Order: sequence, then C-alpha cells, then structure tokens
Amino acid sequence: LIKGLEQHVAFADQEEFYYFARCALVKDEKHFDKFDRAFAAFFEGLDSVEGLLEALIPEDWLRAEFEKQLSEEEISSVLRDIIAETGASSMKDMGKVMAVANTKLAGKADGKTIAGIVKKELQG
Repeated sequence: LIKGLEQHVAFADQEEFYYFARCALVKDEKHFDKFDRAFAAFFEGLDSVEGLLEALIPEDWLRAEFEKQLSEEEISSVLRDIIAETGASSMKDMGKVMAVANTKLAGKADGKTIAGIVKKELQG
C-alpha cells in the first residue's frame, strides 16, 4: 500500500484510494466486508480533502494560529523600527535587517512577506 501511494497510484480521491487499499490489503475476498466496515468507520463524513483537514485540525487551533499573524501594516511598522535600529539604508543592508526581522517576527509573518516589505522600504 505504501509503495503504491508513493507512486501516486491513488491520489486525492477517496474512491480510488478505497479500491487500491482494498486490493493491496485484503488477500481473501471473504474479508471484504470487514475492510468495508473499517474503511467506512474511519472515513465517515470525510467526503473531501477539506473534510479531512477539518477533522484533523481543530478549529480553535486554526483560529489561534490565524490570530498570531500580523497584518501587513503591523509588519511594516515593526520592520521600519528594525531598519532604524540597525541603521540600514540600502539594499546591501537587507541581510542584517532580515536576520533581526526573522527573529522578531517568527510565527507572526512569513519570510516572503517580510522580504518583500524590507525590499520596498530599503528601495523607497
């Protein structure tokens, strides 16, 4: 089963996965009913990838993670302070700013957003 999944024999389709898993795991057709019951119990209510994600990731955790993220304006404000603290004045100072920014903004903003704003601030 694992080797087949690594080869993408069944990918992002519950029905494809069902038939592939049944074929790979059930060696005697007298056990098809047991497999069907176990499969149905495990995947009950998970008709899509979205349903699977909702079942695996609690909503309160997602909300807490989302609330940790800063808005672009908040990120810009923090980065302007960092630029002032480090004395950065041009693009050649970007590495110095990024080192401090990645530490201060860890878990609150993604690196691509930070780099884009730093670049804009140092060029402007």
